[in-house]
Amino acid sequence: MFFQAIGAGVFLYGLIHSILFYFIDSDIELWFYETFGKSPRRLKGQVVFITGASSGIGEHTAIALAKHGVKLVLAARRKNELDRVKQACLDVSKGELQDKDVLVMPMDMMDLNSHQNCFDQAVKHFGEVNILFNNAGRSQLI
Repeated sequence: MFFQAIGAGVFLYGLIHSILFYFIDSDIELWFYETFGKSPRRLKGQVVFITGASSGIGEHTAIALAKHGVKLVLAARRKNELDRVKQACLDVSKGELQDKDVLVMPMDMMDLNSHQNCFDQAVKHFGEVNILFNNAGRSQLI
């Protein structure tokens, strides 16, 4: 009887995971956090400093946060791309963010001497930085 109960439990576990796998696009943990986790809306009004914000993950993170009214510091090497991302953030915020709520800061992460100055500018502009999203990357030739 004991082994039958264990077998039934394993079978049910597998069945439930198979069903969830099919209906929630393969990632049960992500589905759980999206459904029952805290809303990004709770970040409204906080300041997030995003490095590598001109494209890719940094760009999409900035846009996703802007939808929830998060104030942004966008940092990367290409100012024209940062300006484009800033405008996209202002557009998706539907009026929650104003021009002063998104600070564009051209910087090269490889220039270590510029880090403190950029951080100081962000703090001077917003008064504080609540979250650093350190996303910038640079490949090296060996």
